[in-house]
Amino acid sequence: MSDEYLKNPRVKIEPDTFVKSAFAPELMETVRRFHASIPEYRVTPLHSLENLAARLEIASLWVKDETNRFGLNAFKGLGVAYAMNRFLENHPAKSSGSVPIWVTATDGNHGHALAWAALCLGHHAVIFGPKTMPEKRIQRMQSLGARVSVLPGNYDEAVLHARRAARQNGWNLLQDTAVHDREQIPLWIMQGYTTLLTETLEQLRGKLPTHVFVQCGVGSLAASMTAGLACRFAGQKPRVFIVEARAAACCFKSMKKNDGKIHAVRGALDTVMSGLACGQPSRLAWPILEDLAHGFFRCDDSTALLGQRGYRNPLKGNPTLQAGESGAVTLGLLMNLSAGKSPDRNSLLNRSSRVLLLLTEGPTRDLCDRKKTP
Repeated sequence: MSDEYLKNPRVKIEPDTFVKSAFAPELMETVRRFHASIPEYRVTPLHSLENLAARLEIASLWVKDETNRFGLNAFKGLGVAYAMNRFLENHPAKSSGSVPIWVTATDGNHGHALAWAALCLGHHAVIFGPKTMPEKRIQRMQSLGARVSVLPGNYDEAVLHARRAARQNGWNLLQDTAVHDREQIPLWIMQGYTTLLTETLEQLRGKLPTHVFVQCGVGSLAASMTAGLACRFAGQKPRVFIVEARAAACCFKSMKKNDGKIHAVRGALDTVMSGLACGQPSRLAWPILEDLAHGFFRCDDSTALLGQRGYRNPLKGNPTLQAGESGAVTLGLLMNLSAGKSPDRNSLLNRSSRVLLLLTEGPTRDLCDRKKTP
């Protein structure tokens, strides 16, 4: 199979009132100031891959490199730290008395960030993951003191299990997907991600991408970037494209149905892009993507592996980057588009296109894990 593209037939120029309030530029600056107060905070690199851009016949290619955010392996610490801080501000009793216990479901990166944040505060973390979670991710969370349980089902089943465990034990649930509309903690997590965008825009020094490709699991990062750009630039905002793993392309499916409802993908969600193996969009993120994203892609595992090779074996003069499969899929997609493997290339990209990609995670599997992956 080849990568598939679906244009959003009803994309809007202006965000709605809720999005304008939740992702206002002044709020994004507040979020950035909070992150800057964390001792481990550093601005992550923005790489300009000029030689690869020339090879792909586009004007510019920028890659925001999140592979070492807070010394972790992915961007997720931005959302977790901000949401945990806001939760404790609003529930001060939760931070007194017995040691707080935080619980979540994860494929690895979100749980790793939660384990790190809990350790920094002297709290405890309990983490549930699907059976497909790589062993390397489990070990990283355990090394930070988290209690990790791998469940027999998929990611969506782990989410339900974490919610039940939080209710039954009185633990603090810090989940990055919303089951109900306007859930507060998933919104804080999405707002936390906006520091990634704020940094990028500063690093671009007035240059603005024409295209942004964002990988998507439940959609929290994708919606955060889409909403942030729409609130800052309105009619001049870049075209944002949502990129999913074929086996878990729930946003693609929901847009294809085009009936205003969320449609889940069922089953094992078997993909090397374990960070994107989510069968149901967040109910907070989906309305943003449905309104403001320009299009949706679903990609094969081979596209992610192509992107990994592209980062590991750069053209002369470009940096060598190490990427996990979920972090690399957007580069693989761009390479496929520019190689003429998609009939949508000419309608999407041209020699004046300025493209931004987000390298959202570093390597997640050891070589022995990759050999086991079909």
